[in-house]
Amino acid sequence: MKNRSFLLAFLFIATLFVACNKKQLTPKPDHLIPFNQMVEIMAESYLIESMIYFLPPDSDKTVITQTLYNDLFVKNNISKNQYNSSIKYYLADKILAEKLLNAVSDQIATKRKKYFPETENKTIDDSPNR
Repeated sequence: MKNRSFLLAFLFIATLFVACNKKQLTPKPDHLIPFNQMVEIMAESYLIESMIYFLPPDSDKTVITQTLYNDLFVKNNISKNQYNSSIKYYLADKILAEKLLNAVSDQIATKRKKYFPETENKTIDDSPNR
């Protein structure tokens, strides 16, 4: 199952790089998720993927993944198709994709500082095992 998670992560990253090298050929979807909402949703999806990665091997990761993403879609009042077409649109343009991914990265860093403020300034020498 860990190999599957690594494969999914690799495919996602590879898709990002391939999509970033294409010119804007994807037409704007009718129900495009606004940029700021997309940043929030992608940051939450990163957290979902992180949770799935650390589940015990005997977990039903498929069902848990489907449930968590369904909850994400319901919470944001969007459909899976709307999510997929919006990602495809944003990542089809290199500049827009970079802007989106930087904003998602910033959002994740902000959440990390909020929930784990003590890890912000830790160094290897601060570890309790030394």
